[in-house]
Amino acid sequence: MTVVQKSALIKFSAQQMFELVNNIEDYPLFLPWCSASRIIKRVDDIVEAELLISKGGFKKSFSTRNKVDPGGKITVSLLDGPFSYLEGVWNFMPLREDASKISLDLEFEMSGKLASLAFGVVFNQICNTMVSSFTERAKQIYG
Repeated sequence: MTVVQKSALIKFSAQQMFELVNNIEDYPLFLPWCSASRIIKRVDDIVEAELLISKGGFKKSFSTRNKVDPGGKITVSLLDGPFSYLEGVWNFMPLREDASKISLDLEFEMSGKLASLAFGVVFNQICNTMVSSFTERAKQIYG
């Protein structure tokens, strides 16, 4: 099982960062490894979404069920994809009106096939850049 834990103190509000992470449709605009994204279903505080990852010669899609808490958390769980297990939590903690701490805690395990295991290395690299990618996007959008 691979565990990724990343966090950052940033000069944007928790609400602004929450909105960026929750806006799945825009991921291909700023995440270089995400070539497509789509919302499968949105009902109340549950969003089911699919991402297509294109990186390092791999093209893999996976879908997740995201439980959205606008108060500061998005919980992610696997629906389908090259993983045997995927769970994660984005947390958005306000520090001041214009500052927050964001964190991503993610655990995943690849299915047993050799190609899936190789993709796990790529996915780990992606996960380790997620917080910084969203921080850069916040700078572009919010100044």
